[in-house]
Amino acid sequence: MKFILSLLLVAGATAAHAHPLWTKANSGMSVEDVQAAFPNGVITPPGTGSLYSGAILKYRLENVDVQGSPFQANFYFNADGLEQVALSSRTKEDTTLCTARYTQLHSALSGKYGTPVNIRKFEPDFGQKESTFSQGDLAIVTSVYPLSRGCSIDINYKSNKTGSSSNL
Repeated sequence: MKFILSLLLVAGATAAHAHPLWTKANSGMSVEDVQAAFPNGVITPPGTGSLYSGAILKYRLENVDVQGSPFQANFYFNADGLEQVALSSRTKEDTTLCTARYTQLHSALSGKYGTPVNIRKFEPDFGQKESTFSQGDLAIVTSVYPLSRGCSIDINYKSNKTGSSSNL
């Protein structure tokens, strides 16, 4: 009986520590858990990428559909498990199309998470923008960088408590 109670307490503590990030991903998940939740991805080779926090890119999904656009989902892990999910889209579209796509994405996120808690514009203004949405333990940081030869849009999902990331 004590053993079963101990298992229930450990399971409850683990579930309490996990924060929803992107779709089926929760902070603290192992690489194996993420791989089971997203079986179409690939394990990334060591040294592929890392964050300022020290979290390491260990798993990647290609061609994730976000508002009709293809994104790449990168899963970053620290010693405690999954820390952040970073969605990125790199296209060769012009600035007008890039800005329109970001505006559509931003509107969808606003509809789901409310008004951004922070909006940042860059100087000089070449169309770069960054917004932070917050809901409970979840922080979503979006950014757009229209470039002369393309467009870069990023969405980072991370826990407000641990530094980790959810999906539209």
